[in-house]
Formats: sequence, structure tokens, C-alpha cells
Amino acid sequence: MKSFFNILFGLSVATFILLALLLLLSVFRLPFFPLESRSVLTGSMAPAIPTGSVVFIYPQASYGEGDIITFRPAGSAVALPITHRIVAVLPQGDGTTHFVTMGDANLAEDAETISHSDIYGKVIFHIPWLGLLLDFVRTPLGFALLIIVPALLVVYDESKKIVRIVRAERNKVKNETAVVAADTDTSSIDAARPTSVATTDSSGTKNNVATTDQNKENDPTPHSNPNFKL
Repeated sequence: MKSFFNILFGLSVATFILLALLLLLSVFRLPFFPLESRSVLTGSMAPAIPTGSVVFIYPQASYGEGDIITFRPAGSAVALPITHRIVAVLPQGDGTTHFVTMGDANLAEDAETISHSDIYGKVIFHIPWLGLLLDFVRTPLGFALLIIVPALLVVYDESKKIVRIVRAERNKVKNETAVVAADTDTSSIDAARPTSVATTDSSGTKNNVATTDQNKENDPTPHSNPNFKL
């Protein structure tokens, strides 16, 4: 059971990190690493890029025929990005270049050409179906299941480690206290034991007499006193 939990915990953490990174890439363009991710919502690039895939795009200095690119429609700043293939390159008299694009599954080219400034980047690679998962994560239920739950598992695991350390410290203190108490009891027992003192009677014979006064008082026999004379 413990190994199953460890596997589930590892998968949850890995999923959490991957999804967080992908969401970051899909929302922000990192200046030190300009790789972006976009979800493909239609099948216009099938079968090369299925619906629901996530494409990873990287800006290029130049683009050529055959490149799959992600771009915004010409003259639009709010329309959803489109991922299509460049089917023609059209140099312009002013030194700029326009591109004709078309989806692999479409029967006609896109209505308008685009310029270099309209292109987000070239598709480097894609992961099929991952876009469906990202879209699910953006829903309240998906966010709870794939973001909050793994985060709670991380907190739970760290809490277990903290509790384990605290218990170990408490047991260590208890053991040390028990050892000190045992040493104290042993010292008390040794101190309570009666001691004997060697004495010499009139004949020069050595006798051991208990120093406890109670032993002297409770023993009425004359022979118990070495100085008693008949």
C-alpha cells in the first residue's frame, strides 16, 4: 500500500509540475526562453497535428515554404491564433515578405496573407491530446483535480515527514530522561544500604558492628555487644 501511495504521489507531483509549466508557457512568453505552447482546437492540420494537441512554437529569424507556423490572422489583435502550414512565400517590393498559409486538411488556402510580424513562431514539436487536458485544467473541476489535489498530496507528505521528526525527537528525550531516572534510583538504593564498622574488643578480636542504631536496640542478647563482660 505504501509503495502504491509513493507511485501515486510521484505521478501527481510530476503531473502538477508539467501542467503548471505548460499553463505558464501558454499564458506568458518567457524572455530568457521564448518557447510557447498553444492548444490546437480544430482538425485543420490533421493528420499531422490532431485536434486537441499542444504545439510548441519557437520564433525564427525567417520562415520558408513547408514550415508549420502559429500566427494571428492579418490585422487582428484579438482573434485566436491559427496553426497552419506555409504553402507560398511572396516577396514584396518594399523588401518585406508575405506568406500564404493553408491547413493540411483544408481544400483552399487561407483568405489573407500574413507578414513576418503576424507570426508567433514555428512549430518545433507537438504532443497529441494534451490540449484537451489543458482545457480541462482551465475548468474549476479540472483545476481542483489536477492542481489542488497534487498540491495537497505534497503538503500531506511533508507534514508526515515533520510529524515523524517530532516523534523521533520526543522519543529521544524520553529515553534520555529514563536513563537519568534509572541512574538516580540506583544511587538512592546504594545510599540506603547499612554499612559495617570494624571494632576491636578487649581481647584484640575484630568484630563488625552495624552502624544502624536500630540494630543495636532490637538485639537484646549480650553477645551482640563485644564490650559486654559476664
